[in-house]
Amino acid sequence: MNALNAFFRELTHLTLSLLDGWSPLMRIVVVSTLLGIVMAIVFRFTTNQRKLCRVAELCRAEVLAIKLFKDDPRVMFRSIGQLLRNTAQRLWYSLPPMFVMLIPFAFLLSHLAVWYEYRPLTVGDTAIVELQLSDSAWEQYQEVSPQVPVQLTVETSPLRDPEAKSIFWRIRVNQATPAKIHWQFGADSVDKEVAVASESQMFCPVSVRLPGPGWWDRLLHPVEQTLGAGSPLRGITVHHQQRDVPLFGWNVPWWATVLIVSTVAALVVRPLVKVQF
Repeated sequence: MNALNAFFRELTHLTLSLLDGWSPLMRIVVVSTLLGIVMAIVFRFTTNQRKLCRVAELCRAEVLAIKLFKDDPRVMFRSIGQLLRNTAQRLWYSLPPMFVMLIPFAFLLSHLAVWYEYRPLTVGDTAIVELQLSDSAWEQYQEVSPQVPVQLTVETSPLRDPEAKSIFWRIRVNQATPAKIHWQFGADSVDKEVAVASESQMFCPVSVRLPGPGWWDRLLHPVEQTLGAGSPLRGITVHHQQRDVPLFGWNVPWWATVLIVSTVAALVVRPLVKVQF
């Protein structure tokens, strides 16, 4: 998984870098448009287009029958049943491209989230740092303390949650340069990146969590090196604020923008690709 994360990290960074100078919204629109075109092409070559076209025609015929025979309940309900059956068959024929695209799109979306889900900290901002210990390491390391560089200040004493096996601190940003927080666990040490930027450079990747060894944690937080299975930690999280990505005056979640734009793009290029969805 580390190799896949490295590949998609470079791919995402390269793609967004090619659009340097564009607004974050325009970048996500362009990327989503490209995704929609790729989706249409993949759908075209991983489905039985002949059968899909046939089922689509049957669906249209049943819809027409429902409109024409709306005064005849027997015919109308029979057409509704056939429509549901044909729709289910249409979805069945659409499963192959979904399986083909599932893994690469999951990785790509997780890496886009690094850029669009959260905003970096800047001078004067505060954030909560959460260190999660394993059950077996709680007694030994619950007194551990963070070591911070000059860019950061730890403002509070540690707040410990024995139930969750977590320790919390509040940090404040002093300088607008990226920083790392360091912890020492016996002979081992762990560093957590903190995304800090100036007001003019707020569009940058933000890694909110140093992930544990679980595959789901590694998929959702793909930037930093995964903690080993023998680590006393389950993860470290810096709680950033979520980023705003306004679209037509509304604060639409970035993933919804991807979904809407990529779907529209796939429908627009449908005649060019000669694909039946």
